[in-house]
Amino acid sequence: LTLHERMDEFVAGTVASDDASITLDLVWVGPKPRFLIREALGRSLYRTRPADFLLALANFPRRPTLTDLLTSLRFKENFVRKVLQEECALHLASAGFLTGEGPAGGIERLWLWSRARRAILRREFQ
Repeated sequence: LTLHERMDEFVAGTVASDDASITLDLVWVGPKPRFLIREALGRSLYRTRPADFLLALANFPRRPTLTDLLTSLRFKENFVRKVLQEECALHLASAGFLTGEGPAGGIERLWLWSRARRAILRREFQ
């Protein structure tokens, strides 16, 4: 189960879980002021904002496939991969938003990160 599914089960009261299992998933999600997200993503070299890609990811209720994301963004695959890896992940990681193990530019990791901050991303970038 994903973190969101487990949280939904916990809130619905269908499962009794301790905080440790949820905390382990959130270890690499550090609380930081939201203006730092704008600052980190503002370093992009592209006219298309990395925030637009993160907002697209955040709007998927379930982990999207690359094809889902390409359809949503209407850009070519190489460009989407480049922005996700070299702009979103790189800048977020350098600002301390993506820590821990695993590929920072992976769709799943960026989706989890952006989904958890969907309201913040909307407020800052829409």
